[in-house]
Amino acid sequence: MNTLKCENIKFKYPGMKLKRDLKWFIDISSITFNSGDVYSLRGENMSGKSTLVKLITGSLPYYPKSFFAGYLSVGNLKYSFPIKPNIVRNLGIGAVHQLDPMFPELSIWQNIELGKPKHYKYSNNKKIIKSRIREIIKEFSTEKDVSIHNPLGELSGGAKSICRILRIILWDYKFIFLDEPTINLDENNYELAFKLLNEEKKDRTYVLISFNKNDHDNFKKYTDDGKFKMESLTLENGKLIKDD
Repeated sequence: MNTLKCENIKFKYPGMKLKRDLKWFIDISSITFNSGDVYSLRGENMSGKSTLVKLITGSLPYYPKSFFAGYLSVGNLKYSFPIKPNIVRNLGIGAVHQLDPMFPELSIWQNIELGKPKHYKYSNNKKIIKSRIREIIKEFSTEKDVSIHNPLGELSGGAKSICRILRIILWDYKFIFLDEPTINLDENNYELAFKLLNEEKKDRTYVLISFNKNDHDNFKKYTDDGKFKMESLTLENGKLIKDD
């Protein structure tokens, strides 16, 4: 099975004032995500958690190459940073970002389909995926007549957040980064989010990024079935610390 590995990964924002003795905002010699494992990535505000995810997933705005360093590899394929988003997706890397845009005027289905990688071929899966979405809608909606073709804007904030998660986990990404995925979720949808992540886990790699300790505890509770390794990581001043 393939692993996702980043080596000598460095990044700094243009014009950003760094703490004394720091040359980079992100400065990690090596980080590896093994296929099928689950990772819990913690850190204080401004520790670089979200920036690291955006860097790996090609989601940062355009900056000159001088603000980047390092390599990302999946299997035998290796790329230097910065990496274009379409290349990252083709490598099987997806992410649920805190501020991923949702489009209220588009239907629930259209919003979820936006997460589909360009290389993905429906074959007979389209009906299966739509059926799965209908099942999930019944769990987060109090209205009986909600259709996947209804405008997303008709849903509550929590239901929209569930759709943001579905936009990634229903496709064939092998490495999935979850950056604060439970923001705006009420208690029922919070439970549903972790239930869905568990049900759609299969042989994929999850990386949860959150400042909320409860998220990490529940992530372990809902996904740790003893069949895979779960590892806790911490970012501090842009550097990686492996927890004991």
